[in-house]
Amino acid sequence: MTNPFDPQNDNPGAGEQPQSMPPQGQQPQQPQQPAQPAYPQQPTQPAYPQQPAQPAYPQQPTQPSYNQQPNPGAQQPNYGQAPQFGAQQPGYGAPAARTFGTFDAMESLSFGARMLGRDVVQWLIAGAIPAVVMIVAFIFGMVGITAMSDSATSGYSGGYYTYEEPSAAGNILGGVGLGVFMLGMVVASALMIIYSLGVYRVSALVFNGQSFTWKDVYNLKGTGKLFGVIFLTALAVNVGMMLCILPGMVLAFLLVFAPAFAVLEPGRSLGDAFSRSLTLAKENVGPTLILVLLSAVIMWIASMIIIGSVLLAPVFAFAYGHAIRRAQNIPVPAV
Repeated sequence: MTNPFDPQNDNPGAGEQPQSMPPQGQQPQQPQQPAQPAYPQQPTQPAYPQQPAQPAYPQQPTQPSYNQQPNPGAQQPNYGQAPQFGAQQPGYGAPAARTFGTFDAMESLSFGARMLGRDVVQWLIAGAIPAVVMIVAFIFGMVGITAMSDSATSGYSGGYYTYEEPSAAGNILGGVGLGVFMLGMVVASALMIIYSLGVYRVSALVFNGQSFTWKDVYNLKGTGKLFGVIFLTALAVNVGMMLCILPGMVLAFLLVFAPAFAVLEPGRSLGDAFSRSLTLAKENVGPTLILVLLSAVIMWIASMIIIGSVLLAPVFAFAYGHAIRRAQNIPVPAV
């Protein structure tokens, strides 16, 4: 039986060491509280500086930066970048850009005359060939007509006019003469066409710094485009003259440089020769008009002599080529 007044009874189990008490001489261990996790490590709440669900504001790929907006001038020229009306639309503050410069008609004709004089021997030989053929054809034609008329007799007998048929010899001689005349005219015309092509072809050689002989005038190499230009030009001018004189004259004026363009710019097409001649004539109306009128007057005077028009053909070919080179600011050969 225990004494309730015994002081050892104040601590029940005295004399017995509790199981949780450590041995004497060792500090008691602090109790651990596993139920309360440490506050700095809260895995259920992500750190605020790293929020993957919300993209950073400086990097918004769906919204372009205000400082780097697409250039509206490339697709919308009306926003801040208005087109230059003075440069693109003629008549609004500035004239349209010219394709060619200008030239002096008198200088071009003078250049053509000097180029003829520099190689006058070669041009005389080349020009004499069709002229000689034409002269020979005329001679045979006159002989044939004379032979036929002399062999025929006519007169009055008994108050009547009598006429006797030409003799057989007269008919033969006359037929041969007329036949040679017609054949000669065909050959002379063909030679004149070849000569005209050769004049422009040789002028291109001279402008490119090459020399030539009279044989080069009758070389048809590379003259296909030139023939087409000359043929179409002559056809258009003649049709214009038949319909009404004025359209033919206008076409002759506008296409006067087409043959020269065809040989001076071999890399371009046949249509380019016409279009560039049209542009050059429109941009230089005054000089072109002077050049065409003077050429027509000189050719009319020279046509009174058979060989005159043939010899003057190189003058005009060189004159038109000189005008083109001057308008393009390209040097011309020194004379």
